[in-house]
Amino acid sequence: MRNPLNRSLWREFKQNLGRYLAIMVVMVLMISVVSGFLSVVYTSKDLLYKNQDECNVENGQFAVTQTLNKDTKDKIEDLNLSLYENFYSEQDVNDYTMVRVYKTRKDVNIQAIYEGRLPNKENEIALDRLFAEKNNYKIGDTIKLNKKDIKIVGTIAVPDYTSLIEKNSDLMMDAIHFGIAIVNQDTFDNNFKKDNVTYNYSYVLDKKDVTDKQNYDKLNDIRDICTENGYMLTNMMTAEMNQCISFLPNDMGGDIPMIETLFYIILVILAFIFVVISQTIIEDQSTVIGTLLASGYTKNELTRHYMALPIIITFLSAVIGNIAGYTLLPTYFTNLYYGSYCLPPLEVKFIPSALISTTIVPLIFMIVINYLMLSRKLKMAPIRFLRRDTHKNKVRRHMNLKHGSFFRRFQIRVILQNKGSYLTLFVGIIFASFIFVFGLIMQPTIDKYMEITKDSVKTEYQYILKAPVELKKSQRAEKLTFTSLETYYEPANMNLDISFYGLENDSKYYSDVSLPKDKDEVTISYDFAQKMG
Repeated sequence: MRNPLNRSLWREFKQNLGRYLAIMVVMVLMISVVSGFLSVVYTSKDLLYKNQDECNVENGQFAVTQTLNKDTKDKIEDLNLSLYENFYSEQDVNDYTMVRVYKTRKDVNIQAIYEGRLPNKENEIALDRLFAEKNNYKIGDTIKLNKKDIKIVGTIAVPDYTSLIEKNSDLMMDAIHFGIAIVNQDTFDNNFKKDNVTYNYSYVLDKKDVTDKQNYDKLNDIRDICTENGYMLTNMMTAEMNQCISFLPNDMGGDIPMIETLFYIILVILAFIFVVISQTIIEDQSTVIGTLLASGYTKNELTRHYMALPIIITFLSAVIGNIAGYTLLPTYFTNLYYGSYCLPPLEVKFIPSALISTTIVPLIFMIVINYLMLSRKLKMAPIRFLRRDTHKNKVRRHMNLKHGSFFRRFQIRVILQNKGSYLTLFVGIIFASFIFVFGLIMQPTIDKYMEITKDSVKTEYQYILKAPVELKKSQRAEKLTFTSLETYYEPANMNLDISFYGLENDSKYYSDVSLPKDKDEVTISYDFAQKMG
């Protein structure tokens, strides 16, 4: 027999129209934002890895003070890898802006064309798309490099510079003052070959499924071969150590769980709001429910009925939100990513995992939370519904309140008799406050970080040299040694880079550091100790 309560669904919706519409608006906006964001991020992530694979991105690189001879190259390539020249010249555009000029790549780190074409004539150049946008360069304009005007014929994206970071030690990208450019062989040889050239070599391993440690060991083998053959290395790093390559994937890996976590927290809040509305309807219709239970209807049938509206509203919100998220918002989120990172042209695609997060997961949340709460509410005997005695958590034992005014005692009794509702309200306020405070603290946190970073600088000037030098007595600089080590960080399942210093015992800049006396001891920072436990 058809449940007669189903006829009342539309009436229940109209009676609580304001509440349901408010929840639906919030849910549509939330799902559309998350859907649009996830579709762009997942598509960008797929595009990133596809581009790295198709463009043969390097596994690592090293730079030497002069070109390698054939014998040294052969020894390096005997390590089961392919070695490629990736020379570049750093050229100043003005006092504040520098461009790193490469020859057209054909074998490794191959450039992808964004607009225009690659330079195929002398005195033509293709600029990184983001650098060109930030500095208002257009195709057909000229850029002055090494006192020569060179025509811009295209914009590109290269897989080894998805993040424009000039020095690997820099904390953030700077696409305004640093850029990448590609020229043909003749332009490079005639204009840049003898001027500020870095002899950089990129390598690609024959085996693709190597671990970071295996890749790092291979890089150390390359270093040993170079030093044994009389070459001095000025730079060496794996792709994982290279922030220009690894910064974007790491950043995407943090954005997705953060957005999904906030989304799920809000879903829990909305699910509890639906529960409160349904419980209010149950109390209003308690006599009807009692009659139906006494007539043979089961608790599960009634539970499914009162779950119907929340599930229908959630489903409609998910449909509308996903449509809006895939049609209206991708452009906004694409501009956010492409305003910071260098990627080939993006075409947003349908992402099944994003649909699961924004449609299937909300429905599961609503079904589980509503079922648990409503089935508990409908456990009572039919006679209690007929008597409109629907408060399961009523005070069983009379509490004798002797102190305080009548009004104060009355307030306490109201709180005790409705403690379930107040507890639900309390949990909802905590969740809402968490999200509100999370949004408010972002700007002060960044400002505080910048302030602490500025105050933590020990000296006005620091110079990192590739080889030791003798200082004159008139020079007041203090010598120290520095290297970077790694340690495993279990919570993130990754290796952390650790700055490792060798200081003088009477250091005037690090006078607050207590140095260990024995050789097998080390002093670590308080923050590092707290993080690693």
